[in-house]
Amino acid sequence: SWSALEAMSCGCLMVASNVAPVREFMRHEENALLVNAKDLGSVVEGVERALEQGEQLQSLRHRARNQIVAHQDAKTIAYPRKRDFFEAHLDF
Repeated sequence: SWSALEAMSCGCLMVASNVAPVREFMRHEENALLVNAKDLGSVVEGVERALEQGEQLQSLRHRARNQIVAHQDAKTIAYPRKRDFFEAHLDF
């Protein structure tokens, strides 16, 4: 979701579900902590780790922000698509 990408761009440490749509943007131990959302123990472990090891996991936060700034910013993603849509559907 856009809110997840926005959180990443702010440098938030993400604990997210390890599912295909999430893995498009997040990689476990690279820029986020991915957990099995159907396993309460996995979720608890991920959140506890984020809370207890926040400082040690700062590199994940930096990589998440850098990824979004470099590849998923609004100027790169949203604006060209909006422009293309309007050019295709409106007579300029």
